Amino acid sequence: MSRNAKVAIVRMLGGLGVIMILLGALAHVYATTTGVIIAIALWIACGILSRYWGLKKKETA
Repeated sequence: MSRNAKVAIVRMLGGLGVIMILLGALAHVYATTTGVIIAIALWIACGILSRYWGLKKKETA
């Protein structure tokens, strides 16, 4: 899998975490706390995947 595909997957999961919070808070699909818990779990998964795949943030100097 290419580096761009890995970055896309990690960013998509991170964005999905934000969507989970919004669904709980605004659409009342489930409780807001449930959305926050799901989002935190997704963000932890993003961190684990990016570390496993060796993805690092680009340095801006």
